[in-house]
Amino acid sequence: MLDESTLLGHLIPNLPVSNENAAVESLAYILNKSSASMTAFNAPVVETVGHPVAEVLKVETQASAADGSRPDLVGLDGAGDKRVIAEAKFWAALTDSQPNKYLSQLPDRGRAVLLLILPDVRIPASRGLSEFNPLIDCRWPRSVS
Repeated sequence: MLDESTLLGHLIPNLPVSNENAAVESLAYILNKSSASMTAFNAPVVETVGHPVAEVLKVETQASAADGSRPDLVGLDGAGDKRVIAEAKFWAALTDSQPNKYLSQLPDRGRAVLLLILPDVRIPASRGLSEFNPLIDCRWPRSVS
């Protein structure tokens, strides 16, 4: 259940869009419109992974790949290469094929990251996450004061 004390928590249940898609589209909008937000997005990726990752300059949502998969969010560097593939899993389970398909889309040259965006309550329910490295565990509070 969404926290109705927040703007998105109030709006999303009343819109014909899934909660995960609304959150991802909102994140993409903020990242693409705000250089400060994009800088803040890039910093923990490098810090958490522990090695340089090319800077993400633009994000796209729901972009279909040749293998038929459709990651929620893809972060592109200046050359247009995928450096971050992010999948939001608030309620639905991660399918068996998603991580492998997403990892295969990351470039062979340079560094890149598969990012799973999970609320704390979903982390134990996600299957096989320990198999994938590097993995960034993004957590956020349920409500913001």
